[in-house]
Amino acid sequence: MSVSSTRDGRRAAEGSGRGGRIEQMDRTILGVPARFMGPRIAYCVIVLGLAAFGLLMIYSASYPTAQAETGSGWSYLVRQLVYVLVGLAFAALIVRFRLSRPPTALLVGTWAVVLALLLLTRFAGSAAYGAQRWIDLGFVTLQPSEFVKPLIVLTGANIANAYFEERTINRQAAVILLGLGVVLPLALVVIQPDNGTTIICIATLIVMAYFAGVPGKPLLLTIGGLVLLFAIVAIATPYVRTRLAALFNPWAIEDEGGYQLIQGFFAFSSGGIFGRGLGLGHQKYGYLPMAHNDFIFSVIGEELGLVGTVGVLAAFMALTYFGFKIARHARDLQGTLVAAGCSTLLIVQFFLNVFGVMGVIPLSGKPIPFLSYGGSSAIASLMLAALVVSVSCDSELPQTVHDRARSSMTLVDHSVPSTRGAGFSLVGDNGSSSRSSRTSPKRRQLTDGPSGRRERIDLGPSAADRLRGGSGDTRRR
Repeated sequence: MSVSSTRDGRRAAEGSGRGGRIEQMDRTILGVPARFMGPRIAYCVIVLGLAAFGLLMIYSASYPTAQAETGSGWSYLVRQLVYVLVGLAFAALIVRFRLSRPPTALLVGTWAVVLALLLLTRFAGSAAYGAQRWIDLGFVTLQPSEFVKPLIVLTGANIANAYFEERTINRQAAVILLGLGVVLPLALVVIQPDNGTTIICIATLIVMAYFAGVPGKPLLLTIGGLVLLFAIVAIATPYVRTRLAALFNPWAIEDEGGYQLIQGFFAFSSGGIFGRGLGLGHQKYGYLPMAHNDFIFSVIGEELGLVGTVGVLAAFMALTYFGFKIARHARDLQGTLVAAGCSTLLIVQFFLNVFGVMGVIPLSGKPIPFLSYGGSSAIASLMLAALVVSVSCDSELPQTVHDRARSSMTLVDHSVPSTRGAGFSLVGDNGSSSRSSRTSPKRRQLTDGPSGRRERIDLGPSAADRLRGGSGDTRRR
């Protein structure tokens, strides 16, 4: 084989590879209807914006504590950045392999791992603040209950889809699967105790049940029974009773449980409309405990004022709006339930924290997704967001005429010689020669007469004469 033929073959292979990459880029960028791509891009931008803003506020809120503990005010920020990068890596895998629709083996394996971690937490976990929720691995402290959230959403959506839409399981099988896949993990979360995570997951499951088609009356009865059960638990649990007492009058029990809430009030009141300025808050200097975690919303209120808190609220509301818009365009019931469940979970956890630090409901101890410091929370929140994006990437609807025209747009490969021009083409392959097909017959009509001689059509007077109403001369010369 000659050197030239080898070189030509290599060039052909490279051209084919570039063509394949360009074709894939075509499908990724231009082959997606706007009603899918628009909410997806907006959702991703909001998530990344909240994560970046969270890093900024964690640095501001944790600087005094980090400086006192480690001698470096950057230590909490660096750790949180590592957690965010790990969460983004998991998120990329979820979107890449469309794990909003996980294989049964993977879902069962994930359930087994999370269940084992919950059991390990129960018998060998670290206790703090009246609960046993953490596993100390030496280099990191893991909170397994955070990973129950995506597991509950995926399991509930899978069972509901099999029962309501695919009809592959009967009611008895659905009840058994719900008991093992949903009730059992939640029971292990309850006994830690972690009431905040329990409330968030139950609220999410109720919303998912509504979208799955469960009638309203059973749902209302379920909600009423759960409220009664929570009241009983509150009366029987000492630390919950303390938080309830702090809610009604924190100054009466300032030394027992109201101190943190009072300092949060001071932070909000000193912030005013526009705040003291980023990094200029006072409460984080030893006055407000857990300023970088549970009470980071108070720090936002002090440093950025009412404007900053309303901005955060608007971002989470927009995130929920686009999440439910993605759920609306999901391929099937399972995708709808996954997107709606993850969106509900994130917004419920946000309001559970915000209402707690503002004294509207008892403190739950749950962080704000994407904003509060915490490795398990950051990773789990990004996984939930990735599940929503995965549903969007998996969405399929019958295409309209406009969608088909948009999907036919191509990016021209500059490495392949072409007479069609270079750059970005606004027509598809079928329409690429439309200009020549439109002009060529006309050119032949104008130049090829019956006798073979060149002829032309005389359109008569000028355009100005025709506008003035002239009849024109239509003779052919």
